[in-house]
Amino acid sequence: MNHNISLQYLNHSLLSNQLVKILENLLGKVLTKLGRLDEAVKAYTQAIELNYNSAWHHHKLGEVLLEKKLRDDAVACFQSAIKINPNMYQSYNKLGELFATKGLLDLAVTFFRESISLNPDFSWPYYNLAEVLFQQKKWYEAVTFYQKAIQLHPCLFRDSYKLAIAFKKQGRLKEAIATYRYVIELNPNIPKLHHNLADTLQKLGNLEEAVASYQYAIKLSPKTDLLHRHLGNVFQRLGNLEQAAASYRCAIELKPKVEDYCNLGLILAEQNNWTEAINCYLQGLNINPKSKKIYQYLGDTLKQLGYSEEALSCYELCLPVKLLKKLIDWEITSINSPNNNITHIKISSAYQCHLIPPKTVKQNIHKNFTTNHLTSPETFVAIVPYF
Repeated sequence: MNHNISLQYLNHSLLSNQLVKILENLLGKVLTKLGRLDEAVKAYTQAIELNYNSAWHHHKLGEVLLEKKLRDDAVACFQSAIKINPNMYQSYNKLGELFATKGLLDLAVTFFRESISLNPDFSWPYYNLAEVLFQQKKWYEAVTFYQKAIQLHPCLFRDSYKLAIAFKKQGRLKEAIATYRYVIELNPNIPKLHHNLADTLQKLGNLEEAVASYQYAIKLSPKTDLLHRHLGNVFQRLGNLEQAAASYRCAIELKPKVEDYCNLGLILAEQNNWTEAINCYLQGLNINPKSKKIYQYLGDTLKQLGYSEEALSCYELCLPVKLLKKLIDWEITSINSPNNNITHIKISSAYQCHLIPPKTVKQNIHKNFTTNHLTSPETFVAIVPYF
């Protein structure tokens, strides 16, 4: 027997097996990136069959199964990887993510901490642990781990963004502002960042800076009603009533809310535009017919005008219809009365229609039958609740 030939064949066979293992692993990676997940599962499964003791193959199969939403199968793969290699810090991190999505937060924290202890330079478990602590409202610990994640990867946008929120939750507003500004430098065209910065500046009392941030956010997202509403609030705090009113009107045009009509009505009343203020409150009632705040503001306005009895009626959540008709030529159409729960819904206005003159043999008919038009009164429906 030629031992040299046998050894050469054996070496060739071992080399071929190693090559197949490598190729199966590479194939799995390529197929995963291409989104061909079923084929990737097959490739990694074959790689495991060739080399069961490769923790990395089990881990990569777990990642693909996770993408396929097969969470229980993914858990089994990550657990197998750890059983084969107890130092598999990536698998500890993935198990932490899976348990966090299931709401098992304390268990997730355990796995994230284990991942960090195995590799303190791996950034993901710091971020993931901070996220869980954030959910648990453990702001101080969350800040610590967000900071560590950023330290390892300074350009990670989401870590910095969440760190700013955590600072704000702690009441560390100056640090939150500094962090928002840092994130905005990395991502200057995200409206939410400027919005959050403006909210924090307002909370700290830096109103002029808050205005600038709101205005920049509006420039990026002009159709966001909340931005106009918050800008109006700042202008109101600054005493700039004209610009505050303009902001509230923009918010109303985009998505009217009771608070917009309340705020705009208060400004108009302060400017002695009584009719417009009253109209404003009534439009707010069209959105929420039982808004106690609007009845309060409307009552205050009528009281300032000297109508104390009618103001009292408003405080009791009842509209003084006769006075409103007198002041602003207003009529109930679709506002619920909280006292009697009767809803009046206008169907059509009064109108005239022209008729064809009557044609008869004799023309000596009564004059009441010779008219060529008809006046129809306004029509409405009154909805009365059944008791």
